[in-house]
Amino acid sequence: MNQELEIIANRLMQASTPEEVFGEIKARYDEMLFVLQKNYRAIAKIAHPDMYHTKQEQLLAQTTFTLLTDWLGKAREKIKAGEYGKRVDSSKTILRTRKREYSVEGSYVQERIFNLYPCSFIEDGRVHQSVLKIIREWHDNNLAENETRALRTLSRGRDAEQFSPYIPNLIDAFVYEGAGADRQAIVLEKYDGWYSLEDVYKAYPAGIDPKDMAWMWRRLLVALGFSHANKILHGAVLPRNVWILPQEHGLMLVNWYSAVFDPLTIGQRIQAIASDDAGWYPQEVVRGEIPSFGTDIHMSAKCMVWLLGGDPQRKVLPESVPTPLKAFLKGCILPDRRAPQNAWNLKEEFDELLGRLWGKRKFHPFSMK
Repeated sequence: MNQELEIIANRLMQASTPEEVFGEIKARYDEMLFVLQKNYRAIAKIAHPDMYHTKQEQLLAQTTFTLLTDWLGKAREKIKAGEYGKRVDSSKTILRTRKREYSVEGSYVQERIFNLYPCSFIEDGRVHQSVLKIIREWHDNNLAENETRALRTLSRGRDAEQFSPYIPNLIDAFVYEGAGADRQAIVLEKYDGWYSLEDVYKAYPAGIDPKDMAWMWRRLLVALGFSHANKILHGAVLPRNVWILPQEHGLMLVNWYSAVFDPLTIGQRIQAIASDDAGWYPQEVVRGEIPSFGTDIHMSAKCMVWLLGGDPQRKVLPESVPTPLKAFLKGCILPDRRAPQNAWNLKEEFDELLGRLWGKRKFHPFSMK
């Protein structure tokens, strides 16, 4: 076995950064890629499989050359992003998957069944901020797998290009091999400036203006219409899972781990309804009956009643809410199978009601207090 090849193979297999492979590059930015390529060629002369004749050496050289090519790509990305040669923050952990490597911060927050970590990765010559979600308990791995499947299906589904802003961008999904049992992990794009409907309620405890509720519900019905057209029931349309971007009137439906696929055909039940969430669901679904697309619509209407300062359980709304709007919302909080089943049709009916109430639609500015 060629000793020089063995040394390079061990070096590449044990490396944790491109700098450990190609060394320090002392050059101006516009010259760094040239120096990198020079360093790469020097190693490639030794690692290329065509340099060897025995099968054992060729196999090792092929593995080494593949690693070298991967490290070259990572080095180029770091140079383009201005990150090559920078000292790695000791408080961060480097996590590698088949797709890329992530720099993960040690601090995290708990969100129901997940731990959420800030993280970043380099791609297309820049640093991208993201969020790493790791299942806290291994026995909930199926819920993370469910979310991954839902987001992947929607990102490739019917009209995905038009409606992708309504769902989180799934960057990666993999098994995290930490201490103890393996756990499912998801990496999502990080979104700044967004607020959940829980945040909105805290800012407006007496209730928001019905015209603000109108644009929020219209967009939520669009998100549900897109999801349902792709035969996916969200399964947890709760205030914490509906995010808005106030000034731009953006809306996103997050946390898809309770999603149900093709509920009208398969007959799957919603997984893991927490006791403190039970009041938001149709009671027959809480009792274990098969949900329908009306389940999502029922829950979305309850969110709007709550935001208006009403009581979604008692179906009571403030006097400030126009009577036709009260009746419309109450009609959507019927038992699961009696609730409206088509989000697109409901949105059209809602638009007609808004036209009768307030005339031609106008942009209604909204801000968090």
